[in-house]
Amino acid sequence: MSAARWLHPSRSLPARLSLFALAATMFASLTVTAISVHSIDSFLRDEIEQSFPELLRNASSQLDLWYKQRELDVGVFAKSGILTQNVPRLVTAGQASARAKAEVDQYLRYVLSSFPQFRAMFVVAESGEVLHWVGDDENLPEELLAEIVAGGEIIAPLRWSMGRRVGVLSVPLRGERDQTFGYLLALLRMDELDNVLTELNIADSWRAQIVDSSRRIVSSTHREETGRTLDRLPAEHSAGTSVSEYIDQDGIQVVGSHREFGRFDWTLELEVPYDEAFAPVVRSIGRIVAIDLAVVIALAVAAFRVVMSITRPIEALSEAAQHISEGGDSADLPADTRQDEVGILTRAFRSMTTSLAAKAEELEESRRQVEEANRALTDNNEKLRQANEVLEQLSITDGLTRLHNHRYFQDQLVKEVRRADRTGAPLALILGDIDYFKRWNDELGHASGDQILMLVADAMAGAVRDADLLARYGGEEFAILAPATEGESAIALAERLRMAIAETEFAVGTLEDGTRVSASFGVALFDGDPARLFAQADRALYAAKEGGRNCVVAASELPEV
Repeated sequence: MSAARWLHPSRSLPARLSLFALAATMFASLTVTAISVHSIDSFLRDEIEQSFPELLRNASSQLDLWYKQRELDVGVFAKSGILTQNVPRLVTAGQASARAKAEVDQYLRYVLSSFPQFRAMFVVAESGEVLHWVGDDENLPEELLAEIVAGGEIIAPLRWSMGRRVGVLSVPLRGERDQTFGYLLALLRMDELDNVLTELNIADSWRAQIVDSSRRIVSSTHREETGRTLDRLPAEHSAGTSVSEYIDQDGIQVVGSHREFGRFDWTLELEVPYDEAFAPVVRSIGRIVAIDLAVVIALAVAAFRVVMSITRPIEALSEAAQHISEGGDSADLPADTRQDEVGILTRAFRSMTTSLAAKAEELEESRRQVEEANRALTDNNEKLRQANEVLEQLSITDGLTRLHNHRYFQDQLVKEVRRADRTGAPLALILGDIDYFKRWNDELGHASGDQILMLVADAMAGAVRDADLLARYGGEEFAILAPATEGESAIALAERLRMAIAETEFAVGTLEDGTRVSASFGVALFDGDPARLFAQADRALYAAKEGGRNCVVAASELPEV
């Protein structure tokens, strides 16, 4: 075909077809580009609309879980017998106050060493006076302490002191009659908030932050911004969407979303630079334009060949497309090395089917990872349950003797009294007291006194029966609750306890006058009145002390009062 005929397309059908194919391809390419860019943009926006709220929900749940756990911890600490018994003594003078302060100090230091989430703990009287402080020093505002005393119970999520974040948890300290006699306060390590945000595993250019009601940044993945006050309000979202485009505090266009944190007057905000969020769209436009340009050039060079040879390849592509539409994940297309539109389309289709198969494998791998994450979460929940069981056991156990404490004994006494009333079975109460315990402490020191308490507890624990309840009732006094036990059996049990102590070898030796470690016991039987049961046992114990100590006295042997 001569060049003159190509210069006059109306004279040549192949030329007209080629020009028509070129024009049609250019129009189609531009249309596909616009649709693809719009589709990619819509898809990416949908992904952002779904991912932002999910990230914010996860962060909110993690923050709420972290605060709930801290509140549970402080609540358990406040019920410790060491605090409920010794804090009231801190306001009194004398040696008892010093011992109480030492026990409170030792307990609070133990708590801080075991729970690194707290950086300080202290006890405050009802008057607002700080009775004892352990941990990092912090000058708390007086109005905060006044608010705690006035309100009775407060959880302050955050305070700012000298530009620092100060998180405070407060729980009342209550006595046996549920009367408040002070408060246990704990200062949180607020860096934990930064860690919660950091664990979102987002890119470095993304910003996740917590903002309080005064628009001050409480925590941020960009930690250097903590404490900064923002001069803008949270982005307003259009109807039906939770993500907006706006200019951040640094003058950068970002895509962001926010969520109110229900526990406190906080706002969780998540931002990503606009350019990064929509970078896939820009890259896709470049790739699509490049492909379109290649297609147009190829058609301009070989339009006629394309028109003449397009039928069979298109049929093959149609069959492959039909196969994919019916659920197939791959297509058996012959290799095509041609550089025209059909060749490019064939290779692109082959690449697409390969990509579909790869995506299916990726989805299966994602499902497996989700299952592994669920198993890990289940394991963590089990560890948390076990930790709670340990805390519960510590709350009913005396820290020194490892016997049950006063609180647990009182709870069990109520149950046993009700059972005795219901069944008519006998119930015995034995009160024991270490003889001359004050002299042991004064002459040999408190360390020796503690050793005596532990050895006496071990000796008595080996002498009681499985059904008996042995508890440290307070100081050097012990209580034994013996269900289904008559008077003679109860006296025999008390005598067995006394002999177990008397036969124990104590490394502390004897007092200056040669006195060995011993104990006196008082025995009483339940007659329907719990108050009288304790009074009779205490009266018998007093009689044993008056009668020379190191003996057993039953209330039934004493004259009626």
